[in-house]
Formats: sequence, structure tokens, C-alpha cells
Amino acid sequence: MTISVLQGNAVVLVENVIYRARLEVVPPFGPAATEGAVAEELGKQGFANITFYDKAKLPPDWPGTETKDESGFMGKSYYLEGRFTLTSRTIPLSELGTKVTLRGMWVYLVPIPLPGAPPVSVPPGGAPPISVPEPPSAGSFDLGERGSKIVVGWLAAAAAYWVTRRWVGRRRGRSRA
Repeated sequence: MTISVLQGNAVVLVENVIYRARLEVVPPFGPAATEGAVAEELGKQGFANITFYDKAKLPPDWPGTETKDESGFMGKSYYLEGRFTLTSRTIPLSELGTKVTLRGMWVYLVPIPLPGAPPVSVPPGGAPPISVPEPPSAGSFDLGERGSKIVVGWLAAAAAYWVTRRWVGRRRGRSRA
């Protein structure tokens, strides 16, 4: 049975519960998003032990309703799981920012409490929401050092190709005269 944590316009998370999710990094951020960058951001939001799954090799108990890839041309879908390490809380979806769309998120594994430990439960009405940093504006997206080097490399290769084609074209034009 799949227990969704998407409740209305919020995500209800409980400490130490392992969740699975279908996450979409939206354009124009999709092509630059790596598993490492996604894991780092999720780590900042309180998730640990993050595991990514290939869509073609999802675990057999992965819900069939959570296998779509709706990311489109410039987006990227991730299928992942991780343990929430912060205190139980409710996070409004509006605070997730504009870089990602949470397509589905559900409880995968609830820890078994140790004898004498308080039971795991969501506080009534949810805990106060955590704040999520505002995403950068479209004009200031940071690709990171590696991403910047890749973009600069591609631009340099394109410029070299263009210069070479122009030079070869001029040389052919002279030999015909």
C-alpha cells in the first residue's frame, strides 16, 4: 500500500521515516541537474541516505502509478528514496521553489521504535513549516564550477569549429579563382 505524504498543498514529513519520491527538475534547470546536486540540496533540507533509481530498474515494490516521466525536453525526472532526519513538520508546496516539481512522494519504511521510545507520529495540525531558500532568478542560475567548465568548453569548441569552417571556405574560394 502506498501512503502519500502530499496532503492538499503541503508535504507532511515525519522524522526518521524513509520516503520515496518522483521528482522533476524543471526547465531550464533540468539539463544541469546531477544526482550529486539533487542529493546535496535534499541533504540541506534534512534528507540522508539518498538512493537514486534508474527508471528502467525501479524496485519491484515501486508503485506502478509513480513511474511516469513528465519532465519533457529540458527537464529531468528522478526516482529516489531518502530518510528524513529533521523533526516532524509540514512544508507548504509553495516553499519548494520553482526548480522542482514533486510529482509523487510516499512513505516507504517507518522505523520500528525501540522499547520505551515515544511512538512516531505527525503532530496535530503539523509542525511549523521550514523555510526553503528562494531559487535564483532565471538570469542568475549557477551551474557550479563543473557545469561552467562544460559550458565554456562547448562554446570554445563551437567557436573553433566556426573559425575553421570560415577559414576552409576562404581557402576553397581562393583556389577556384
